[in-house]
Amino acid sequence: MDGQDLVARNAASRQRLRDLVAPSSGHDRSPLARSAIATSLAHLAFWDRFVYARWNQAAERGLEAPPEIADAHTQLVNDAGFPQWRTIPFEDAARDALAVAETLDGLIERIDPQVAERLIAAGRGRLVDRSIHRNEHLDDLQTDSDHRLGGWAERRPVHDGSVGRPATTRCPSFGWQRPRQQGTAPALGRSGPRLCSSAAPASD
Repeated sequence: MDGQDLVARNAASRQRLRDLVAPSSGHDRSPLARSAIATSLAHLAFWDRFVYARWNQAAERGLEAPPEIADAHTQLVNDAGFPQWRTIPFEDAARDALAVAETLDGLIERIDPQVAERLIAAGRGRLVDRSIHRNEHLDDLQTDSDHRLGGWAERRPVHDGSVGRPATTRCPSFGWQRPRQQGTAPALGRSGPRLCSSAAPASD
């Protein structure tokens, strides 16, 4: 993938975000569906912002690329962030997701193409190809019926463990939570879905 392809892929995923949140595309969505979409948008915005911060830190330290981050941390971040993400109103989540995506993609366009190629070859493509994570969620949000989205708040997508894996790893955004065993306490603040791992993923 050359630099122009990378820019085009990121730009196309931003356009998909715009199309998803356009007023004309959601006039018949139920409140639960809007809430589910808003939660995914907040999740996307968080991880785009996280990747942006990682690139800034790398530049401050004089590094060619951000250091890797352990897989074990990423689902903890999602679990901790979900209760807050699900409270963000649709309009605010949409505005933030688009703004952060534009800012991060602008930074990525300034990265040396050879550095981007090395990251992709090393299986760390999500540091530069943000379309991978965005499209994983957008594919689900745009193909699922309103009925399924309405039930999304009661499901917990399975952690895909994609940190450190090649960029082609799919983020399974929708997956039923295994029923809690009788006598066990519910996890604090986790009454909703388990989002995919890092969106970055964290180590790439």
